[in-house]
Amino acid sequence: MISQKELTIYELLEELKNLKKEYYKLATLLTKRVEPLKGLSYGDVNSTIKGRGGVRDIMTNNLAKAEEYQTKLDAIKDSYNSYYNVLMEKIEIMQGICSEAEMIVFCRDELHWKWSDISKMVNYTDRHCRRIYSKIKKMSYNVPKT
Repeated sequence: MISQKELTIYELLEELKNLKKEYYKLATLLTKRVEPLKGLSYGDVNSTIKGRGGVRDIMTNNLAKAEEYQTKLDAIKDSYNSYYNVLMEKIEIMQGICSEAEMIVFCRDELHWKWSDISKMVNYTDRHCRRIYSKIKKMSYNVPKT
């Protein structure tokens, strides 16, 4: 979850990236654990426990792990959503401070947003956003070196 320390936009982006990686890793493990158990019910598992020796049963362990992974996935999803909400609030604050050109460059380079999303944010057309972006990029590369 969100710590007490005020995070920057870049720290929030890094945290979101890490949470997304962890979420996909756990989702893959959950799929591998649940896939072989698709046709089973809890009654089948209980009858298997009585017949084969209980705790060392693979199906029971997989069901227990699947529930544990699902709980972790829900916690990661909640964390991701809370970090995302904080990030959007910071971007709204930044939008009030920075110019449209700076916001276009920031959203395209740092956030990797689509042109359609950027154009909705700054209330320009896609083409105008691309024109501003290329103009700013040309100016930053053509700075004379002293």
